[in-house]
Amino acid sequence: MFNKSKGAALVSLALFFSYGAHGDAQDNETIFNWAEGEYSSFFAPGGQATASDDPWTYRYYSATGTYLGINTADEVYVMGGSFGSAPVKVGSVSEFLAIINNSTGNGGTDTGGSGGCVNVPLPSSGTSTSFTITDEESGATGTMTITYNQVSNTRSVTTSTSKYSVTGFDSESSSVTTSDYRIDNGYVYESKVVTEATSSTPFGSFSDILTIEYSPEYLAGPALTYCEGQTWSSPSVQQTITSTNTLIPGSGSTISENTDVESGVVEGVNVSVTVPAGTFNAVVLKETDADGSYSKSWISQSHGVFIKSESYDASDNTTTSIEVESIN
Repeated sequence: MFNKSKGAALVSLALFFSYGAHGDAQDNETIFNWAEGEYSSFFAPGGQATASDDPWTYRYYSATGTYLGINTADEVYVMGGSFGSAPVKVGSVSEFLAIINNSTGNGGTDTGGSGGCVNVPLPSSGTSTSFTITDEESGATGTMTITYNQVSNTRSVTTSTSKYSVTGFDSESSSVTTSDYRIDNGYVYESKVVTEATSSTPFGSFSDILTIEYSPEYLAGPALTYCEGQTWSSPSVQQTITSTNTLIPGSGSTISENTDVESGVVEGVNVSVTVPAGTFNAVVLKETDADGSYSKSWISQSHGVFIKSESYDASDNTTTSIEVESIN
């Protein structure tokens, strides 16, 4: 597959496919060109020719040793370089075309955006925010407090406490989350997230430790500078999830799966939004999953923290809403 010296792993992969003619050549070219424009660190553009070796259409990027290929089942794969020697499925042709077609930068439905770009700081260490949470599907309501213990361009450590109530049942928990990432050219790329949640039961206190590692890094979205109409796309990457429970000796599990393909747009900047904590100028982000569900988030331009968030299903029904009660 591709050639003997560079694509040995994909030779075996190709044996699993025996479909008919290749998919739409124009769609394949659209995805290849888009990948080179959006993710040049992986797919460095340099006049790579599109090649075919049934059941694949592909491009090979010698600068990074990376393949980007589409098979006759309209599945998109990557291999080589930082993706590793084994082929990794990152989505389907239809999913990628949906992201590309939705990334038009036409803004959104919010009013008040002034256009242009704004600089937004990272949250200051020691900042504490309190929220009210409503789950429209289950009827659960709750409160949550997030404290930013440490924030830098490479790591954040936050502590959160939450209380929920649904149909007469109350629950309470606290957690510490450590996120490792880098900020490059105005975007956040996450590599590892560790959350240790502590709960109390009649049998004693225990901690659940959840570790998520991304390979390659996961594009989480913009940071520091936001421009109205700015778009981004997060391709599927492999995530390894490890969980352990300190109450049960020997408990724990590890699974590997791919993240969902997502797209996002900055719908507005300098948007005035009023929440229980007051009125703020905000950046408004909209992030859409491949299944059509989406979320909207408002970030305070002066504090760098989320002050409001709403989640919707593919039919535009509200599923969850969050508003900030105080910022200290």
